[in-house]
Amino acid sequence: EYNIHGFIITPNKFPIMQGASMAISNERGDKERPMYTTKDLSHLSKEISKLLKLSDNVGLQLFHNGVGFGASIPRHEHWLLMDFGIAYDKLGESYGFDEADKESFKKSKSVSYMPHFPFSHAIFSPEEPDRIVSFLQKIHTDLSKRFECGHVPHTISQGQDGILITIAKEYREKGRGAGIAAGHLILKTKEEFERADFQYCLNSLKQLFPREELNLERYL
Repeated sequence: EYNIHGFIITPNKFPIMQGASMAISNERGDKERPMYTTKDLSHLSKEISKLLKLSDNVGLQLFHNGVGFGASIPRHEHWLLMDFGIAYDKLGESYGFDEADKESFKKSKSVSYMPHFPFSHAIFSPEEPDRIVSFLQKIHTDLSKRFECGHVPHTISQGQDGILITIAKEYREKGRGAGIAAGHLILKTKEEFERADFQYCLNSLKQLFPREELNLERYL
């Protein structure tokens, strides 16, 4: 029912909960567009704006796994569309990014962070996609030389209070991504769930830069 130029909207073939969908770029063959990285952010601002309008219409939130940080098929651009509100309804309360306390950065009142989250991150207003791009461009200039791939792996996660950006300390093929960065740890077995205490969940985020090691406020 919803058309976005350049994208096909489709249910996820492997849904983790009701409503799980994908926005997949519709280029094919020689014109197929790989997932964006900090090397090339030319499409990002317009795509975020278009996809946020879609998410508002259908009640789903945007999640983007980065190349080297959660992306399982990086050869074509795609965004995940999820409604973790279903999990909140079943639980009777919210958790993770949506429940955490937030404070504004001193340098910029419109960008915030979670004071009790120990990893580097920044939370942007959905109204400022250009600012997200500028932030990622500055991070690329400063940090891309640390990575053999030549770009900075990161995630984008939409929540109730804004757009969460997290930065990876190391490149990993596939693995966890934007969902876990926002606190949605999906476990496949009951046995794994029963082992998942606080430290287990914290270890699942160890791909991220610790806040004391990377101060993101300087890129605002």
